[in-house]
Amino acid sequence: MVRIRKSKCIHKQFRRVILLILMVCTLAVQASCFTTHAIAGNYEYDSAVTCSSTDPVPVSISIDYLKTPRYKESHRDFLDSSSSERKLKSTIAKLVRSYIASSPDLVISEKAETEIRITMQLIDSGENNYPSTRSRITILMSCLTLLVLPGYTEAEEQIQISVYHQDRQIDKNRYVFYLTDYMSWLMIPFNILYTAHQPDWGVTPNDIDYEYALKDLEPAIHADLRKTLCHESGKPPAPGLSPEEEVQKKGSRSK
Repeated sequence: MVRIRKSKCIHKQFRRVILLILMVCTLAVQASCFTTHAIAGNYEYDSAVTCSSTDPVPVSISIDYLKTPRYKESHRDFLDSSSSERKLKSTIAKLVRSYIASSPDLVISEKAETEIRITMQLIDSGENNYPSTRSRITILMSCLTLLVLPGYTEAEEQIQISVYHQDRQIDKNRYVFYLTDYMSWLMIPFNILYTAHQPDWGVTPNDIDYEYALKDLEPAIHADLRKTLCHESGKPPAPGLSPEEEVQKKGSRSK
């Protein structure tokens, strides 16, 4: 009987702790105890690549959204984040479209034979997290201290840009950016003193200025498209050479 009473007491205490943690987390959500930081991935590209033709290539641009199975079910949960996810990916897709449209090597035409397709994946919250040992430790310490110590999670977001010519895929490139979510009561003063003044930080992912946070992706996208379209037109890119230098080089070879 004594053992049974002790086990019941332990269960009650355990339930109280769980309820307390849930209450603290609920209050944290309502009190904006979260903040998110966005940063673009690093890419190596040759910015000196030039095409032997200076004529811009006519292209059309389309955006495709792929839904994961978990995203399709997420609207049924009480923590529905599907609308927030769609808003985020729509913002990123429109930004990438503006990067492509600003390329001096392209001219936008709806009837072009070449299509550039932007593909974004709509996912459920946390589906793209990649837990590291450090992040797991911070989450554990944050829970044990009832969110006094900050915990964080990391996520990798992907942007796919495919190039099609007459419905034939000729190239595909993936670009990534990273979102780090922090959670703690300390985020309240942090958001007021720091986050509000930094464009690559936000209380939620949708509060971030991605035009600033992902600006390093624009030259990489331009360089990759220039290289792809030069190859497709049968005019291979000439790294570091201007059109005049390329002609002089060919003339010296013929001699």
